Amino acid sequence: MKQYVSALDLIELSNDVGNAIVHSEHAINSLQLNTNNYNFEKVWQELLDIQFWGYDVTYQQAAKAVCEQLIQSACLVNEQQLMIDDEFIDECLDDIEQLKFDF
Repeated sequence: MKQYVSALDLIELSNDVGNAIVHSEHAINSLQLNTNNYNFEKVWQELLDIQFWGYDVTYQQAAKAVCEQLIQSACLVNEQQLMIDDEFIDECLDDIEQLKFDF
């Protein structure tokens, strides 16, 4: 019999991973993670592994891989966000008002 992953399996895994991250949110936020300052193995052992201790080894490994990719991707996206200060936004809004025309 061939083993396969169903859409339902993926949904259940993503729900479990999402719940684990939500339950670990305060601890993860307090670490202020970025791509240069974290060791995923440490994060996994201290925070996320707790959420998956009752699962079988294969499921734990899948959850670990997904968590690692999500955190790594989130750090990369965070680094690439533009930092825009309030003064710049105010200037842009002023310029938009000047560009409005009445026809």
